[in-house]
Formats: sequence, C-alpha cells, structure tokens
Amino acid sequence: MLAALKSKTNLWRLPTVLDYFKISTRDRSLKVLVDQALIHAQLFLADVTLIERIEVTKQEAFAPYRYSFNPDERYLNIVTR
Repeated sequence: MLAALKSKTNLWRLPTVLDYFKISTRDRSLKVLVDQALIHAQLFLADVTLIERIEVTKQEAFAPYRYSFNPDERYLNIVTR
C-alpha cells in the first residue's frame, strides 16, 4: 500500500463517477476538466460527495492555457463544491 486515508472516504475512479452522474456514452470520450483544469483521466480519484455536477462545456476563452487549437472542442467539466 502506498497511501492510506485517515477517514473511510470512498474514492471512485472516473468511469464509476460518470456512471453515477449518468453521463452518456457519446460524451465519455471527451477530455476531462476539473473546475476548468485539464486532468489525466487515468489518475482521477474522487469523493463523489464533493462533486456538484458534470457538464459538457467548451474551454473558457480567457483561460491561461489552451488545451486545443480547436475553439469549439467540447470537454467534460467536473464542477466541485
């Protein structure tokens, strides 16, 4: 074991979180943002009680980094509390 949590919080991987929020199969292939910051989906672990909603969005025009040259590219944005 590399690490242990002090509390008994359940951490879920991305596919389980997407199932919980009933995200469509079509949208599951989109790149994933957490509060508008790009993440590696394979490394994602989350306490689902801290997620407010998941929305399909475009990157904000005034974001400090561009994740794509396509201004119309869509992303799954996980909004936390």
